[in-house]
Order: sequence, then structure tokens, then C-alpha cells
Amino acid sequence: MGRKDLHAPSQALENPASALLKANGSSPVPRRLGQGHAVGERLGAGQAAERQRQLRARDFPTEFGGDGVSYGTPPPTRSTFKKMMLQELGAKIDLTRVHFVGMLEYHDYLNLLQVSSVHVYLTYPLVLSWSFIEVMACGCLVVGSRTAPVLEVLRDGVNGLTVDFFAPKALATRIETALEHPEDMQTLRSAARRTAMKYNDLKKVLLPHWTALFDDLINGR
Repeated sequence: MGRKDLHAPSQALENPASALLKANGSSPVPRRLGQGHAVGERLGAGQAAERQRQLRARDFPTEFGGDGVSYGTPPPTRSTFKKMMLQELGAKIDLTRVHFVGMLEYHDYLNLLQVSSVHVYLTYPLVLSWSFIEVMACGCLVVGSRTAPVLEVLRDGVNGLTVDFFAPKALATRIETALEHPEDMQTLRSAARRTAMKYNDLKKVLLPHWTALFDDLINGR
């Protein structure tokens, strides 16, 4: 999902979802599905559209991120991936349950992550975005595409769930299973946050590594 200001995932790392929700006077909203990023060709726009069709009978709301182009080829002139998705699906989905939230302030973006029952992350083989680590730091239950950069961090059944990028029906099935058994998913949520903390904690991991690197450069080591 997009946001106006870019931040490193430090706030999400330092404040787990449960703590931030309590501080904001909020509580988790059951059965809420989040698309993991801005809608785009390389970010699973077509797969998300077909997945939404597969899930049309379900009664939970779905949020999509911004409608701009983050990576890859832009849509045809005077069109957007959102428009293309809606033209393709038409009446096949319930638009009262599908929300395109657009660009969000960072605080609102974090809040949306924290109330998501499932967070879907689809991408072509590409470098893993820092926002993926941020999602894990928030303790989200991630259903990610089984592509190389995602599999560097996400382990199926350990700290999240994976699915083939080109299998929207299988994706829908995994989402439904996760929504129907939220208690069983808590272990994956906790493991996701631990993974993010282990490799990306700013104060305990990243800053010491950067300091050591610059120290080596300055001293010719």
C-alpha cells in the first residue's frame, strides 16, 4: 500500500501491532483482507482481480493500496490498473466490500496493517521491498507469492503462507483457510515479527552493522 511519506520500518519494529492498537484505542477488526501494496502489473493486479472473483461469496471487506505504478510497465494511456480490474470483473465482485484506499499517511497505513486478518503480497521475481519486512514487523499474517525474493524471508507454515503467483484459486483457498482458523495463525504472526526483528532491528542489528562497515572503510580494513 502506498503512503505519502517514506519511512524505514523502525516504528513497526519497535511497536508490535497489539501495542499500537491498544495505544490508539482500537481493536482488531475480524475478517479483513489487505492487498499488500499498490496495484500494478508486477505486483499482482491480474492475480488479485481473479482472487477477488474467487472470494466473491465471502463476507469480509478487502482493501487495495494506491493506484499508481510502483514497478514495471504503466497501464495504457488514460487508464489505471484499478479501472482495468473493475472493467474485467464488473458485476462479478461486490464493490461494497472492496475499497481502494489510495495513498495513506504513514500512521494510517500502519493502522490498516494492524487490523488486517490476512495480508496478501504478490510480486514478480524482484528485490524484496522493505515494506514486506514492515508488514512482518507489524505481526501480519502474510500470504505471499512463491517467488524467489519472497522465499528469502517467508517460510511456508513457519512465519507465513506461500502460494504460486499464477494460481488465484489456490490463493483464495489459502486466504479462506487462514480466515476460518485465526487462532491457528497466531503462531505464524508471532514468528513473522520475530523474523523481522532478527534481521532488521535498527538499534540492535542494522545500525551496528553500518557503523562497523564505515569504521572498516575509514580505517582501510
